[in-house]
Amino acid sequence: MQVEYYKTYSKQLQRDMQIKIYGSGGKPAIFFPSQDGRFYQHEDFGIIESCRAFIESGRLKVCCVDSIDQET
Repeated sequence: MQVEYYKTYSKQLQRDMQIKIYGSGGKPAIFFPSQDGRFYQHEDFGIIESCRAFIESGRLKVCCVDSIDQET
C-alpha cells in the first residue's frame, strides 16, 4: 500500500501539522481523529488495515489529518 507522510509548519498555530495519505487513487476520504487524537490514530486502531483491500485496489484514498483540539 502506498503511504505518504507530510509535515508542514502552520504560522497560525505556530506548530507543525502532520498528515498521512494512504493509497494513490480512488474516492478521497478525510479521516479526522477523535478528541485530542493525532493523525496516526486510525492506523493504531486498525481502521486503515480494515480498509486495505479498498485502498490497494485503487477504490479509496484516505487522508488522515492532525487535530487542533489543544488550540481550541
